[in-house]
Amino acid sequence: MSKKKLVIIVACIIGVIGVAIAIGISSEPTPPAQNYTLTTDISPPGAGSVSPSGGEYDPGTQVTLTASPASDYTFGCWSSASGKIYTTTTIITMDSDKSFTAIFEPIVPTQFTTYTDELGLFSISYPPEWELGLEYMEELEQAAKDIISSITSDVSLEEAYFLFMAGLPEGFDPRVIIGVEPLPVDTWTLDEVVTSNIEGLKSVTSDYHEFSRVKTTVDNRTAVILDFQGNVAQSGMGRQVQMYLLVGKTTWCVVCGTSPDEFDKWEDDFDAIVRSLRVLK
Repeated sequence: MSKKKLVIIVACIIGVIGVAIAIGISSEPTPPAQNYTLTTDISPPGAGSVSPSGGEYDPGTQVTLTASPASDYTFGCWSSASGKIYTTTTIITMDSDKSFTAIFEPIVPTQFTTYTDELGLFSISYPPEWELGLEYMEELEQAAKDIISSITSDVSLEEAYFLFMAGLPEGFDPRVIIGVEPLPVDTWTLDEVVTSNIEGLKSVTSDYHEFSRVKTTVDNRTAVILDFQGNVAQSGMGRQVQMYLLVGKTTWCVVCGTSPDEFDKWEDDFDAIVRSLRVLK
């Protein structure tokens, strides 16, 4: 066999092998595409429903999320790691695992009284049998400072301002109080503010016990609602629901409180009150 023919045959063999290799590669089974998981949740529990309830989806699938509030709630937002969406229905693309929480806010009871301050800075609602206690604000502020100064503590109220108080006429128990203070550090997050305030509470409160700490949405802002009990010097044992939210470089705190024995009677009202705050400016 001539050298020329041998080269041609070898070239043909290589060509056949190459085709076979290519066919072999292309005929290997393609690994299945990774599915992505959608997780949905509701806050607070029982405040509404969501669709879908979650599931596994092929990459690129578009999913329509729908939130439906219960009769005594209104929709706040969809909350996820990428931010908030304020429409009840939204379409997402499954290009990764995703988790969405539908946040609902209780509707303020129609019988509640709504107060708006003279400057139009804020409004808040409270039970109709309660009365305003604005004339006691200076007295309240001074009493709080006296209690703090009587205890070895790093807590300071020098830059805190009390804007509002209302409660039952006899002794303002139960009651609601609104306080505002500048952020201790401009860059602090809401979680850092709440953690710092809780440490302050523990420093002036004996027998501190926290029942719950819930991150939610109030007035389309992220808020934390804290439920705790403790014995405050000169005030005795009390149960409080506190709501914290950040507005600009200030912290707003709405505090509802009463005695532990009376708390069950007012618990639903307290939740509605703290969630009714609207910062208007």
